Amino acid sequence: CELPTPSLYTFSGSVDTNLSESAVSVSVNNVLLRGCVLRQTKTVYGAVIFTGHDTKLYKNASSAPFKVSYLMKMMNRCLLLVFSFQAIICATNTFFAKRFSESDVGKNQVYASNPYFLANDPDFNFNSKLELGIGFEIETWLTFVVAYSNLIPISLYVALELVKLFQVVLINNDKEMYHEDTDTPTNARTSNLVEELGQVKFIFSDKTGTLTCNMMEFACCSISGIKYHTVKTFDSSGSTFLDTNKFKDLGGEANFAQSLFWKLLSVCHTVLAEYPEGEEPDLNKVKYQAASPDEAALVSAAKEMGYGFLKGTPVLYQIKNAYSGEIEQWEILMVIEF
Repeated sequence: CELPTPSLYTFSGSVDTNLSESAVSVSVNNVLLRGCVLRQTKTVYGAVIFTGHDTKLYKNASSAPFKVSYLMKMMNRCLLLVFSFQAIICATNTFFAKRFSESDVGKNQVYASNPYFLANDPDFNFNSKLELGIGFEIETWLTFVVAYSNLIPISLYVALELVKLFQVVLINNDKEMYHEDTDTPTNARTSNLVEELGQVKFIFSDKTGTLTCNMMEFACCSISGIKYHTVKTFDSSGSTFLDTNKFKDLGGEANFAQSLFWKLLSVCHTVLAEYPEGEEPDLNKVKYQAASPDEAALVSAAKEMGYGFLKGTPVLYQIKNAYSGEIEQWEILMVIEF
């Protein structure tokens, strides 16, 4: 097979078996990625291709970016400026301190405070030039750094973190962000961006489910130029409302176009029908699993209109016609992926 690559949608390989004279080609449709969940599959025979760091999912994995709010970025820049200003002040004071120590007045103070010179060299000339080395400069500079340490606003960071922690507690206990259906309160997983929530005015999203419940319901359709709506409060001329209790007008076999419309919705999809374990297929207990909630909504609408999807295989789908009471089998010729 091919070498490990991060591509999730391509694979090239072959399998040599004793059952066939030539090698059997293997494509991406025959590959199960790490973490896949198989449904309606009792047994799978296969071989491990890649493990560990060679798997496609691992090669596509990337570390989550560390998000920092604008306020923290501004504080970091201000802190860097304060550090630079402190270093410049300390260097300036060190320069003048060295000049003063090498002056006549400074020499007398240095000799007076350091009797080491007199003890080791009694003939030392007080009028000789005093030269201080790099050690004096480093020591003096560090002394001034400690003296000006109160310029660094360390306590400001602590105060901000305490304020963020209090804001997180308020968010987690906000009743307006509590979801009663699933008994799920708000969970603030980080406090880095809390202070920016109040500045949000507009939200743009390019996909459903990012900021919504991602729940799709069949709303309306058009069959043979006639518009049908499921929302009873919708008022529009030339529209007929769907009545889920009386399907004969809309989905009866007498109307070929309407019947074919609902049959196509119940067949043209990649939805999986799940039932309680050990029970026979029953449309009253079916649960549709789909890659997209759009597909599940369309299949559920077809079931409500009398054409329920029972079960399917890669080559055959079964639907139950509520009007004739028969179970129809449809052969799958081609699947266009969602």
